[in-house]
Order: sequence, then C-alpha cells, then structure tokens
Amino acid sequence: MKCHVEASGFRLRINNTEILRGVDFCAPKNSISVIVGPSGSGKTTFLKSINRLTELYGKVDWSGDLKLDGESIFTLNPVELRRRVGMVFQIPNPFPHLSIFDNVALPAKVNGIARGDSDVKSIVKWALEKAMLWDEVKDRLDKRPNILSGGQKQRLCIARALAMRPEVLLLDEPTANIDVVNSKKIEEALRELKNELTIIMVTHNPNQALRIGDYIAVMFEGRIVEEGPVREVALKTRNPITQSLLSGGW
Repeated sequence: MKCHVEASGFRLRINNTEILRGVDFCAPKNSISVIVGPSGSGKTTFLKSINRLTELYGKVDWSGDLKLDGESIFTLNPVELRRRVGMVFQIPNPFPHLSIFDNVALPAKVNGIARGDSDVKSIVKWALEKAMLWDEVKDRLDKRPNILSGGQKQRLCIARALAMRPEVLLLDEPTANIDVVNSKKIEEALRELKNELTIIMVTHNPNQALRIGDYIAVMFEGRIVEEGPVREVALKTRNPITQSLLSGGW
C-alpha cells in the first residue's frame, strides 16, 4: 500500500513541550483517513504538522519524518506545501470582508491557479459544486458570507481550500459545530472528493469515522496506537483504547 502522506517515528516539541511522541501513519492516495482519539491526544497538532502550520505557533523541534508522496515535507517550501496540502478548521472562518465569490476566487488568483476572468469563474463554480454549495449561493455570489448559516460557511471554507487545487485536504473536526443537515452534505462531498484527492480528517464522532472513513488511526498520548482499514479495525480490534473510542466511551 503506497502512502500519499506518511509519518515515520515523527516527534514534535513546541516551546519545549513534547506533543507528538513517535507517530507512524499512512494515508493512501484517494482515500479518507480518519484520526480519532481523546481530547489532548495530539490529533490537531499532527494534522497541522502535515502542512507545517505548527511552525507558526512558537519554537518547534522535530525528529523522524513526514513525507508527501515520498518526499520529506521539510525539504519543501512551506508556502508551496500549503498550496498542495489544504486545510479546513473546526470553526468556519470565511473572509468576512470579501464576497462569497471572492472568498473562493482569491486563493486561486493569488497562487496562480486561475488565469483570466473565465478561468476564475470556472474554478469558483467547480469548487462550490464540489463543496455541495453552488445551488444555494449561485444567485448570491456578490453577497458577503455573513448571510450564510454556520454549515454553509463551513462548506464555503471547503470550497476555498479546493480552489487551490490541493492534492491533500486536511479537515479538523469540520462538522463539530454545525447542524445534522449540513454535516451530511459535508460527508457526501468528502465521499465524492476522495476520487480526486486524499483526505485526512480528525473527528470526535465515532459513528462519523465508521461512516465515511476508509482508514482509521487511533491517537492516544501523542502516539498512534492502532491503524488500519476502518471495518477491519472496528470488527477485530482488541485494543481497549480503540474499543472505548468507537463505542463512544471517551
């Protein structure tokens, strides 16, 4: 099994505090890998390590390696890495001063993904369609995102990330603060998107992990204690941490 994103013995300290303690991880290409674990286990920190966002938070020391398509991420320009590896955060954060259209168009323009007005319009429409939002906003593209619901704002953030045409999409509990209807739309969008890119998602919802994940990684105290195909892990695990997490015990 070839890993699109791979961690090997990856350790991370931020401001002299060790958070990740030897993580081994593999996300196959064109799959959804879900990461579960109790609060404080290092899930979000690991996710942010994949596109080196952790380096923005203070003094960072690392050992081991993280690879993107076989190449160490630490040999890559961080800006280029973040173009190839997009991220969506737990709390929707669209640009409030920009229109819905420009929220999606700006990243494509700034990073040279779109060339010319027709190209920009095409990418915006494509990204909004992939985020299952186009039909709801196509007549309001000139409006600011404050008119949208929380779930719609999150789908706008997904579209904004997609406009960069990333090869990997990271999502940190993207449905944690939104309603059931929008959560289902996001899950549906992710199932379709995995045909075009690799998805790595942190979730606290064991049912969601089982519904949409192809692979699962269980984190505990800065390590991945179990990893594998979702159904295989769910049916065969003997790890008490995994059993507790998947039964909703955390």
